[in-house]
Amino acid sequence: MLSGSFAKLWNIAVFSVGLGWLILVYIIWESGQLVAAIDRQIYLVVILAGFLLIYAGGFLIEGLHLKKNKGAV
Repeated sequence: MLSGSFAKLWNIAVFSVGLGWLILVYIIWESGQLVAAIDRQIYLVVILAGFLLIYAGGFLIEGLHLKKNKGAV
């Protein structure tokens, strides 16, 4: 079993994977596919919202898991 708090492990995992995603985001940004300013704005909003949703989702899952284990005891 992994040692450490869930929050610490989740932060390490999300930000490690996030670095890879950041490289992909940069490659797409520089590829010339996002011609108009509105395209770039939509792209950034979708990427940031998705990242934050996934990050917050981990803590939601942790809360549900803790609640489930607390009720089972």
